[in-house]
Amino acid sequence: MCTSQGVITCKAAVCWGLGMTVKLEEIQVDPRKSGEVRVKMLCASICHTDVLGIQGSPYVNVGDEVKNLKERDMVIPTYIGECGHCRSCVSGKTNLCLTYAFRVTGLMPDNTSRMSCRGKKLQPTWTCATWSEYTVVNANYLLKVDPGINLAHASFISCGFSTGYGAAGRKPKLKVDQVLLFSVLVL
Repeated sequence: MCTSQGVITCKAAVCWGLGMTVKLEEIQVDPRKSGEVRVKMLCASICHTDVLGIQGSPYVNVGDEVKNLKERDMVIPTYIGECGHCRSCVSGKTNLCLTYAFRVTGLMPDNTSRMSCRGKKLQPTWTCATWSEYTVVNANYLLKVDPGINLAHASFISCGFSTGYGAAGRKPKLKVDQVLLFSVLVL
C-alpha cells in the first residue's frame, strides 16, 4: 500500500473509447477518502473482463474507517465487495453482497472516481483498475493475502481463478436454471 497523501502521477493503460487501442498514459490518482485504500499495484494479470470492457460489454493509504487493513498489507482488489454481515454474505451460498454491490460503472460507491488523465475523470473497470501503477479501492473490495505469496500467482486469484474454480470446482446446490444464469454471468 502507498503511504503518500497527495495526488500521485503514474502510468496506466487507458482506453479512450469503445474498441480503441489501449494506450500507456500518465494519469493522476487522487488520495483515498475515508473507507478507501490507495494501493500500489505490484503485479496484475490480463483479465478477460477488461478485454470485454474495451470491446463495449456492459459492465495504499488506509482511510479512517478501514479497520481490517493496515499500511503495507498485501491485498488483491476484487470486483465484488463483501460486508460480511448482510443476508447474502452470511448465507454461505452467494458472494453478491447487498451492501457493497457489484458495480459496473467503474466508479466508487459514492459515484466518483479517484483517477484522471488529461483533465478527464477515468472509470476503472469493475472498481479494480489493476492496469495502473496505483489505484484507490473501497476497502470492502480488497482481500488481504499472505505477504509471502508469489505475486505472479496472486494476480490470478482476484478474477480468473476464483471465477473458474467457483464455477467448476464446487458442487453448487442450485437448480438448473440458476446454474445457467450463473454461467451467463461469469462468462
